[in-house]
Amino acid sequence: MHIGHNNPQVDYQLNGTTLRKSAQEKDLGILVSSSLKPSAHVAQVAAKANSHLGIIKRNFTVLSKEVLVPLYLSFVHPSLDYGAQCWSPYLTRDIQTLEKIQRRATRLVPNIKHMPYENICKKLGLQTLQERRVGGT
Repeated sequence: MHIGHNNPQVDYQLNGTTLRKSAQEKDLGILVSSSLKPSAHVAQVAAKANSHLGIIKRNFTVLSKEVLVPLYLSFVHPSLDYGAQCWSPYLTRDIQTLEKIQRRATRLVPNIKHMPYENICKKLGLQTLQERRVGGT
């Protein structure tokens, strides 16, 4: 993988074999692109978290606060939080993509879904994902 705008993108060889070039690589579960933007990783994380959230939604008919919060914190939230110190999104669209998943999860509790997102998070004892990344907790 070649990183940087002024990189000459030389072909590297190992024992006479030319190594293949790659636009992105996965290391320790984090997708790193040659542009170092986290967008590809965010898309992958969002897909995985949405899948987990869909499973919860399909398998539980009643999602009260007492049921949803432990399920969300056990199955969905770790996907959104894993390695965030390395790939913390800075593009608004990436931040919104991740926040949209937690917003969707919090709206599954029927008696509070009419409230603003930040208020719902406080009511459920959650922080917004942006607050977690900035605060470091």
